Amino acid sequence: LEAVFDGKGGCNFLFAGVYRDDNMSNEHPLSAKLSNLRQSQSVHVTDIDLSSFTKRDISEIIANELRLPSRVVSELGDIVHKKTSGHIFYAVELLNALVRDSTIYFSLKTRRFQW
Repeated sequence: LEAVFDGKGGCNFLFAGVYRDDNMSNEHPLSAKLSNLRQSQSVHVTDIDLSSFTKRDISEIIANELRLPSRVVSELGDIVHKKTSGHIFYAVELLNALVRDSTIYFSLKTRRFQW
């Protein structure tokens, strides 16, 4: 893998990594590696900054996925936003865990998702 990152692998390679800026100091090993990659002539690095989502954004995503009006999911959206600070990757993981644990479930009786 080092040969690929150093451009000596002689092949095209796409690497996508995800990290949180607030969790990575300058002393972190990934920070040094990213700095080296950015200085390399043979490797192109593109950063995509994903800012935190608002409570409304999270609620709209939940409403879309659960096929429910935003007003119905607003409290759940507030809780998910508070627990994840609006980080979409954590929000998705939390929602998946809530479904796995049957905290969010589809009710055949009401024919809609409930929690």
